[in-house]
Amino acid sequence: MRGLRNLPSSIAIDTGSLLLPITRERGWNKVRELLEMHEIDMELALKYARLVYEKLEIVKDIRYTT
Repeated sequence: MRGLRNLPSSIAIDTGSLLLPITRERGWNKVRELLEMHEIDMELALKYARLVYEKLEIVKDIRYTT
């Protein structure tokens, strides 16, 4: 909560690219492709992280978290 005080008083967020797949306006195919790539990449990254976690026998303990 402390970090929120340092944010500007007004923030503009462009949601156009998020709405393109819904509205099917020009450019929506590119957004869909990027989202699909992200999903694949995330799935692969999670599988890799789990493999590393298991092979290195990483200790899950809050005391070691930074």
